[in-house]
Amino acid sequence: RSRWGPDCCSPERGATSLPSVRLEPGQTHVPLLVSLEPGVLPDSGTVEVEVRRAGGPEAWRRRAEVTALWDEPNQVAGLLVPAAVLPAGEYVLELRVVGRAGPAFSRRFRVEAPAR
Repeated sequence: RSRWGPDCCSPERGATSLPSVRLEPGQTHVPLLVSLEPGVLPDSGTVEVEVRRAGGPEAWRRRAEVTALWDEPNQVAGLLVPAAVLPAGEYVLELRVVGRAGPAFSRRFRVEAPAR
């Protein structure tokens, strides 16, 4: 099970709607919590996180040590993405372990504009 923010992004098979995050007026960052199965990330090393528009350009990237993102007791990787780089639309988040082929995690999600 994976989630971002308040149970945003669950990769259940057969789900028809994209998980979403709704921005609040004046919000400066979007907290994303990605719950991963044990062993997906190594105990040490470097990971790269990329958020890009679905089918489009990169919106945000961060490279960090696993220990800076990984919360071992809760089995989640925590990220704070600047809200300014996430206008309403569909995105893909990919988490890669540097030196390994392919993403360790990939998930589409939607950012919704603040409610009026």
